[in-house]
Amino acid sequence: MLSGSALAVLGETAAPVTQLVETLSKALFRIVRTITSLAPHRRIRRDEFHDRRYGIVSLLPMLELVGAFYFTAFCSSPSCWASWRACAASASGAFLRSFATHC
Repeated sequence: MLSGSALAVLGETAAPVTQLVETLSKALFRIVRTITSLAPHRRIRRDEFHDRRYGIVSLLPMLELVGAFYFTAFCSSPSCWASWRACAASASGAFLRSFATHC
């Protein structure tokens, strides 16, 4: 950020450096765009090879991980908290009522 602001302050004097930086940034962004466009194709081919070689059973650990993530996300949601609170309140209320009747 300091370099960019310094180049902006220099104005026309820093024009060659500014053009160089712009050219390099365009080239780097083009490389990144190419990599991100090719990455899904490589991933699909690798997964197909892995499934053919090791079978569908090899996906079970990944499915467990995804299930654990969604379970954790659900349990941390406010709607789940409300249902847990209601369940705990009714359970403790029933426990206290049964305790009071037996004592």
